[in-house]
Amino acid sequence: MKKILFVFLFLPLISFAQIQSGEITYSVTADEKMMEQIANEEESNQIKSYIQKMFENQLKAIPYLVYQLKFNKQESSFSNLKNMNKDNGVNLKTTKRNIGVYGNYYTNIK
Repeated sequence: MKKILFVFLFLPLISFAQIQSGEITYSVTADEKMMEQIANEEESNQIKSYIQKMFENQLKAIPYLVYQLKFNKQESSFSNLKNMNKDNGVNLKTTKRNIGVYGNYYTNIK
């Protein structure tokens, strides 16, 4: 009986214990199935070659894309962590646009 009473007394406290602020770091991963789909499509060899080369260049850039979400009760900010330009010819701007996350995002609920 004491255990049941203990659970009912502290259950409301546990349910209100939500994270109020923090930082989350995201990294991007590639979907290898996408390349298989490209190989199976009936396109000309020239188009397939171009798409494959573009996809391979983006695979080189993906490890350098790291995003961070910072949040608290009133506001949140999602942005790309700054990194240096790469000497290996990887175009990070194009890859950012292709994955759909380009720029910074800020939300304030007030």
